[in-house]
Amino acid sequence: MAMAAATTTCIKKNRKYPEGRDDAGGMHHHRVLHDDHHPKYFGKVGMRYFHHPRNKFYSPTVSADRLWSLDPDDVKKPATVYDDDSTPLIGVASFNYSKILGRNALTGWFHY
Repeated sequence: MAMAAATTTCIKKNRKYPEGRDDAGGMHHHRVLHDDHHPKYFGKVGMRYFHHPRNKFYSPTVSADRLWSLDPDDVKKPATVYDDDSTPLIGVASFNYSKILGRNALTGWFHY
């Protein structure tokens, strides 16, 4: 008794583009490898914010170079007298700033 070979049955249809053309499936079946090797390829992630008022998220900035110009002289003079590495606390919120930008260090800035 002869048995039919297992290779004679059709397992899957032969299609020209089984996974879709070009970048198809980027949000679905190609997403895993894209996220591993190309992070942030699919731009928008997270919750949407409808009616995004700009004035609600406004935060004025000050450069780190200008921090010493904000404080009055009666605060700067005692800071230069002491030889330790202490630095006076500058409250930028009282000057209507909410963000400090810059890469400089605060040590050695004051020269009197």
